Amino acid sequence: MSTAATAAHTAMVCNTVTYCARSAIRELGGALDFPAPVIDRLLAAIDTHEPTAAAAQLEAQFPGDPDPAPRPGEPSGALATLTDLLRRIDGCRAISPSTAAAC
Repeated sequence: MSTAATAAHTAMVCNTVTYCARSAIRELGGALDFPAPVIDRLLAAIDTHEPTAAAAQLEAQFPGDPDPAPRPGEPSGALATLTDLLRRIDGCRAISPSTAAAC
């Protein structure tokens, strides 16, 4: 049997790793200085892998509340920024394959 590659026996595989909602919330929440307990509460409030759908779920879960759990030392008014960024990065490539593993 020949191991030489021919056009009939070759293929190209290409993966594009995009942000999933959970890893996006972790990374964006960290960039927005959300404490870990706030990020955990946000992650518990979603049940989707799509960032845009996660943004809608967070807005529905915390309607009219710019901060999902305002407590001393936590950022205020950052939920609107987070949901806006989730919508903007939907479909964008993740920084690294390890990001996708966090889904």
